[in-house]
Amino acid sequence: MNSCIICNSKKVKKYKHKSRDNLVLDLNRCLNCGHVFQDPASYVDLYTDGSFSEIARNGNLVPSATKIKELDTKALERYYFYNDFIHSAKSFLEIGSSIGSFLHVLRLNGKNVYGIEPDATYANFSQKQYGLNQSNKLIEEFTSSEAYDMVVSFHVIEHVKDPHLFVRKIGDFLQVKGRILIECPSMDVFLYGDMQKTIWRPHIHYFTFSSMYHLLSQYFKVEDIGIYGNALFAYATKTNGGSFNTTQFNKYKGKSGRIRNLVKFIPQLKLKYKNTNYKQLVLQPLLQKNGKKVINRYKFKSNFFIKDKLYLKKETKKGKIPVTHISYYSAWENAGDTVLSKCVRDSFNRNASFQWQLQKLTAPVTKKSIDAINKDKLVILGGGGVLLPDSNKNSISGWQWSVSKEQLAAIQVPLIVFAIGYNYFKKQNPDNFFIENLKYLIDKSSFFGLRNYGSIAKVKELVGEKHAKKIDYQPCPTTIIRKLHPEIEPKVKSKNVAINVAFDRYEKRFGPNIYDKLSKIALAMKKISEKGYQIYNVSHLSIDNKFELVLDAHDVTYKSVNLQYSLPNEVYEFYNNMELVFGMRGHAQMIPFGLNCKIISLGTHNKIRYFLEDIDALDWFIDVDKPEGLKDNVLDTFDHVIHNEKVIKEKITYHQERNYLITMDNIIRLKNLYRF
Repeated sequence: MNSCIICNSKKVKKYKHKSRDNLVLDLNRCLNCGHVFQDPASYVDLYTDGSFSEIARNGNLVPSATKIKELDTKALERYYFYNDFIHSAKSFLEIGSSIGSFLHVLRLNGKNVYGIEPDATYANFSQKQYGLNQSNKLIEEFTSSEAYDMVVSFHVIEHVKDPHLFVRKIGDFLQVKGRILIECPSMDVFLYGDMQKTIWRPHIHYFTFSSMYHLLSQYFKVEDIGIYGNALFAYATKTNGGSFNTTQFNKYKGKSGRIRNLVKFIPQLKLKYKNTNYKQLVLQPLLQKNGKKVINRYKFKSNFFIKDKLYLKKETKKGKIPVTHISYYSAWENAGDTVLSKCVRDSFNRNASFQWQLQKLTAPVTKKSIDAINKDKLVILGGGGVLLPDSNKNSISGWQWSVSKEQLAAIQVPLIVFAIGYNYFKKQNPDNFFIENLKYLIDKSSFFGLRNYGSIAKVKELVGEKHAKKIDYQPCPTTIIRKLHPEIEPKVKSKNVAINVAFDRYEKRFGPNIYDKLSKIALAMKKISEKGYQIYNVSHLSIDNKFELVLDAHDVTYKSVNLQYSLPNEVYEFYNNMELVFGMRGHAQMIPFGLNCKIISLGTHNKIRYFLEDIDALDWFIDVDKPEGLKDNVLDTFDHVIHNEKVIKEKITYHQERNYLITMDNIIRLKNLYRF
């Protein structure tokens, strides 16, 4: 290669470097713009024959649940990081759209979107996952009769042979003054000091601030170039001609050099946090445009780490009777599970003095953890919807606690299964492996309490009459919070209405009509807001805040509350100030109920209906699976519940008392049996 493919300079230096897959690659470095590249003429196409999937995806043609979660998380992070650039655009084309995760986020926000993805399997998967259609083509083959407000492309340009052709082609798809947003690996931060992992055979190009500016300014007006994580981004507006400016180019060239020197200067320590190395932790807040937010996030998580440790120390304070509790106990977890874990312990604490040993439900079960259990008086599993196959997918038990039959047999103390639920989604069917392990669990249990009669019916149907005889009804102790904590401030009337929309396993909850269903719910919230109520969008997991994209799309006025990083008393305080809660998660209905709050259940899962059946309150249920008339159904149910104060208050009080008596009877029975 005699000249730079970006700036055409003849000052090109050839050298070799080892790649992340331990290949020695021939590279070229432009001494003018700083661009690094393989020779495109000798580069082998890795896309059309499926080689890229073999290299980058380890042969996994269909993305795993872990991969989908990773893509969804990154897409939402990108949306918020780039929101200043993209919020005003209405129509988007994404080039190299993978399974459509970013398009999905934009679509939730009411944007018109389309994607092109050369990998046929990934392109087609977007229909199954999000209900989105994509084109299975390379950009050179794609044509469109529509001109878009914005074209976005994340980690694609480094793979194309001719970046100039790529950028010119993007311009063809844009309206007058349309915008382009590109993200790619940064040669300036080079993964914050790891050059070998930066170099990779599928990447032809390695951009710097200056080489990206030189390229885009030939065809666009460059508005901003910066760092996002360990990547380089560029934002530009379509113009009739180029906008290259030598002074600006030299400024970017100087910035590239300063950043590279800074990365080299900071010493590398053997410290990693979620694939983020020490240099990135130090430098990212300095280099990103939202650096203050990054620093504040560091501070928050550091403070919360201490806060959580103090909470758990209090929860495990010394008592007379040693007991193991297996649950989601940490305040880093789903807010509902954290509260539930405490409510289980609080229920038992009313009857004896316990020394609690906490084990995480999804932690690997080992000889060490079984030995720890056997040192205690008994072991309590639950509560929660632990009978489901995918939250901790494993081939050991087939459900959330990955304990084998042999490990269960090794437990020598009484096993109490307390207030768990059957949480399969409607179209999920248990296999024989799960059923056989469930039977063994029931046999092994000294007490097997399911939290609703719907779960009892389902489990009895699976395990047969012999095992069904051992099943008891044990309501979720979150429904009796006020009985467990009479010190909580009395409920007072307000105009506060909370809504929780669950976004875990959203493809199972909503199906391909997700955008229509959520839009109708958001429009109903807008009407309720216009009646003078303050809407709170509440997240039990941080991912639940995705519903805010839909609320924003319909100009709904709301306050955002994330309960994931909250201690139980903080969750109680929030819901105690709500008049009514629309809940999609099980504990977004049971916790408010336990605090005397009116509830309406947004049904996407049988467990929601099961709870309402147990308290004779199906008139508080909205079937989200039926989008026809969904908005009116939400509003009619709201009017029904909000205006029947006396009847609803009596029902809540009655069933709280009933659930409390059942819970105490079950625990006293166990106390008498096992003398604790």
